[in-house]
Amino acid sequence: AVHAYGFLAIAEGAEFWIIGDAAALSWSSVDIEDQIIRYRPQKTSRSKKVLTVPMHPEILIFLERHKPESTDLRSPCFPTLQKKLVGGRSGLSDSFSEIMVAAGIERREERARAKNSAGRATFAYSFHSLRHSFVSLMANEDVSAELRMKLAGHSKVDVHEVYTSTEVTTLRRAINAIPRLDGGA
Repeated sequence: AVHAYGFLAIAEGAEFWIIGDAAALSWSSVDIEDQIIRYRPQKTSRSKKVLTVPMHPEILIFLERHKPESTDLRSPCFPTLQKKLVGGRSGLSDSFSEIMVAAGIERREERARAKNSAGRATFAYSFHSLRHSFVSLMANEDVSAELRMKLAGHSKVDVHEVYTSTEVTTLRRAINAIPRLDGGA
């Protein structure tokens, strides 16, 4: 189940940019027939904004396979994850870190927690990194910035640009779109 919410985050980046959102997803948010997920992210819950995002085909297959027999739509999509705290030992963040280590991904600490501080360390790669991957994957497949912003829930271009990394192959494709100057083919 921990692997599933990681994939969910990258394939449906707008929905699950907070690790607790993915774990708290209930079947009432999932519409398999219309292939969409409707969700109110924790970070913007005060605005009562509900996001509606089409499901990636692999997410649809995963959710169809794991749909419970129960008709209670309040039941969680990831029951074992819903019971975990986000932080702390054995929390969701630690579980995701273990997946990264097992996959050979070095987390690289960017900012250490200050001594005698309630603050936290930040890492180059974390669950939130999947949100960056979500946006960058779409950018590298020529999805317009407007659609990427809508799907990611970004309202400001400058914020959105931080989430976008363009691969060299995409840049090369753009350069190769320029007609040859010598008129040749």
